[in-house]
Amino acid sequence: MNKKVAVSTWCSPDYHEFIGIKELTNSIKYFHPEIDHHVNSEPWSPEKAWFLAPACMQVADNYDMVIHIDGDAVVVGDLSEMISSNADVIGTRNNNAFNKAGGNAGITTPHHVYNSESSTYASTDTQILLEEWLNAGIIAANNKNFWQAWHEINMTVRGILKSYNLHRLAPPYGDENDTLNLVYFSDRFTTETIDAKGTNLHYNISNLWSDGPYNHYESWKNLYIKDEKVFLDDPIDGTPNQVKILHQAGGDYATRLNKEHGGFRKWLRQVVPPEIRDYIDHITQ
Repeated sequence: MNKKVAVSTWCSPDYHEFIGIKELTNSIKYFHPEIDHHVNSEPWSPEKAWFLAPACMQVADNYDMVIHIDGDAVVVGDLSEMISSNADVIGTRNNNAFNKAGGNAGITTPHHVYNSESSTYASTDTQILLEEWLNAGIIAANNKNFWQAWHEINMTVRGILKSYNLHRLAPPYGDENDTLNLVYFSDRFTTETIDAKGTNLHYNISNLWSDGPYNHYESWKNLYIKDEKVFLDDPIDGTPNQVKILHQAGGDYATRLNKEHGGFRKWLRQVVPPEIRDYIDHITQ
């Protein structure tokens, strides 16, 4: 397939070394030397806090597909399933096999559908299924109009927050994860969730689980290498699932862990088995 693909990452310049942007770039290039990695380093500000969509918009005109990958991630396998998808938008799951978000309760938001005549989203009075809800840390689009649609609803929410001096609105308008799911499941665009249950793939944090809240990363102790690929067995039926991306996520809890260990990459070395650590060293050098 002759598709021109870019990866986009937003990372404030003071976090490049701390989060390890160079290592992310190297991991992408190890599997896909043909893919350009664009890093938007616009400094964070409260007024422009939701950068993911506009960062992708800046490069979308020049590529057939743009993939957003958060900076706190490492690509550990080829992205063939994502790149080969013809859907407008390609999503990756948030909740794990237990329908939980790492060690915490599973996350979902109200389901809306898009009305093209009024250009509005209408509630269906149902919730998006826990097993389908997406994480915005890894999201791709073949249709550049998706980035604009996501950005528009984000800016509407930001305007409401500013007008009423609020910190957060109720779901599905709470943050970029919420609004991503709002647009993705609205039937406005064709979609494919490439690591849906039954695909035996992990592209996002559906590979995180533990016995207690906040300690999300216990499952990564069970990562292993087979045939030069990274796997993690399903915790319920034992099926081997190939891991394509390790994404930390975790919000303020993850930020604290990274500060305690001197950065994301140093923290990561402590939570995976030695063979995975060595593999990551190899593909990110």
